Amino acid sequence: MVTEDVTEFGDVLARASIGKEVEVAKECAARLSDEQRAAFVVPCFDAAMAAYQDGSGSVEEMALGSGKYASLWNREKFSRVLDMAGLQRLGGIEREGEMLRAVVRRFALPIPRLPMSDVQAIMSLPRVAWTDTMAATHLSCAKLGIDFLKSTGVFWGQCLERIMEEVCDQPKRKYVLTIDFDSIFDETDIVRLWQIMETRPDVDALFPLQIGRDRNNVLLTMLDSDGKRRTQIDSREFHTDAIECETGHMGLTLIRTDALRRMPKPWFHSAPDAENRWGPAKVDDDIWFWKRFREAGNKVCASPRVRIGHLQLTVTWPGEHLEVVNQWSGDYTKHGRPERCKTY
Repeated sequence: MVTEDVTEFGDVLARASIGKEVEVAKECAARLSDEQRAAFVVPCFDAAMAAYQDGSGSVEEMALGSGKYASLWNREKFSRVLDMAGLQRLGGIEREGEMLRAVVRRFALPIPRLPMSDVQAIMSLPRVAWTDTMAATHLSCAKLGIDFLKSTGVFWGQCLERIMEEVCDQPKRKYVLTIDFDSIFDETDIVRLWQIMETRPDVDALFPLQIGRDRNNVLLTMLDSDGKRRTQIDSREFHTDAIECETGHMGLTLIRTDALRRMPKPWFHSAPDAENRWGPAKVDDDIWFWKRFREAGNKVCASPRVRIGHLQLTVTWPGEHLEVVNQWSGDYTKHGRPERCKTY
């Protein structure tokens, strides 16, 4: 049924068996033309729980439609399934009684022409590097026809700035793709970043989600409406192609050359803290870059749709019962081996 140019798919996602929701959503998307709008509805589990708590309804009847629906739904799951099917939401997810409703469109993503001569991949390298990362770099660039340029030296920021300047002097290069020597990725990550940048002219630099070294959180910082650094981020904010950040990383980051040309130099610089010491409050080259990048009027974003790996050194120990105990190498340097793995 089509109402007001919106194809109504109804509760087809809620009827899909568990684990098949994205597959069904993709089948629906395939029936749409580019830019065509469609609507889906799913039962609202939060509404069912609220009704259960105040005694006004049955959880089974509201959430599962008395057996009609195969799975439970909330806004987060609804959004995630639509995202993974390549359907772009138009507006928010609306509550209609006991149901959630979303209007989406099939968004036509640009397909890059090969070779991708508008992109220049660059890397600052030490003399010895991870072979896994170099394999990923060369394979990805070869498949996409992307030129690769590297610079070797002890001062990585200076190396990166020199080759960035070289790329900015080439009119055909629309983007610089920075690669860290310990990132793991493939060509699909690069294409997805490029597609988002091509459809989001407001974004000047886009980086994927990547976990930091010797930590369990992603490499990014965000500011609140008052300009203060946020300490809490709701995962539901990440159901988008690009989310604005304060700082990011250079692991696999696509930057517009026009944005670089707007920046004052130096682009990379390190500075001590207020006491002229190299403590926790120091400014490293990459943080300096992002600060100057934003001061030049450029917008930096993370893409939750692109996720890359980070090679890290870990120490693996045998535990008391021969179980595997993993430890960050940095933790070993600071604290020694885990207590349960000591020699006796």
